[in-house]
Amino acid sequence: AIGATMMAGYVPDGLTKEQWARIQKEEAKKQKGLGGVGVDKTRFKSRSMASFMQDMEEGKAKHLFPVSPAKVKTGEIPLSQVPYMQRRGGSWN
Repeated sequence: AIGATMMAGYVPDGLTKEQWARIQKEEAKKQKGLGGVGVDKTRFKSRSMASFMQDMEEGKAKHLFPVSPAKVKTGEIPLSQVPYMQRRGGSWN
């Protein structure tokens, strides 16, 4: 029929609609409040530009450039020199 709309949602094979809804709700809880995005290994808590600029002016912060994970793994770059955005669960404060 013209004008009829079918509403369907995705449910992975082997799960009921209720099980999938519960999984999505649990995943949403984990995501909430992270303040940043990225792959699980590199999730970090973002910082505001105002906070960064204030710390730059006070000499408490500097620009952070990405480092090679391979160099960190071999010990060429110490973990203390790895920017917080590249550390597991990194937080700027």
